Amino acid sequence: MIAHGFSAMLWPAILVLAAVVGSLALTCVIPFAAFAVATVGTLKLRSALRTMAAMWIINQAVGFGALGYPWTLNSALWGLAIGAAALSATFAASEALHRFRSSPGWVRLPMAFV
Repeated sequence: MIAHGFSAMLWPAILVLAAVVGSLALTCVIPFAAFAVATVGTLKLRSALRTMAAMWIINQAVGFGALGYPWTLNSALWGLAIGAAALSATFAASEALHRFRSSPGWVRLPMAFV
């Protein structure tokens, strides 16, 4: 886990910034499963969930604000579904890391991604 203090705030900010850049570069598609593993592999679950929620909110803001996603019920529901999936992926990755905690990283991290 990352140390407390400045680095504890810096790492989530870097992840959120990466999500913003990814959203703009890849037309609002960011790899939430990969970010889920990155957050729970380096942060406590509560911080990982907050970071993932921030990434999702920023992703939606980029989509609706900068990329012109339509302001329709269908688009809003898809956005909510993506947010729920991102948070679910974070929980699932956390559980996988916990279950494989005695395994080496080269086993544990891919299992969390799966």
